[in-house]
Amino acid sequence: MADDYMAFKRLHPIKRMRVLSSMTQSTLGDLLGVHQSTVAAWESGRAMPRPNVWISITKFTGVRPEQLIQFMNEQRREASDDATSHQ
Repeated sequence: MADDYMAFKRLHPIKRMRVLSSMTQSTLGDLLGVHQSTVAAWESGRAMPRPNVWISITKFTGVRPEQLIQFMNEQRREASDDATSHQ
């Protein structure tokens, strides 16, 4: 159970919001007016949505903006911890 939580914390914030909302990349993309591949690029970190899109994502997923900030901070900490442990 703890391993599942740690793995969840490592997910990109957009993916975390999408998973919590039980949405597919295609569904979220349709709601935002973008292709599924765009959502995939955001979730992999290859691209970043514009600020207004972040707001729309929180609306469509029901995630409060402060939760989004928490998700982003947790992901940064996890990434930093992973980088430190591999040195």
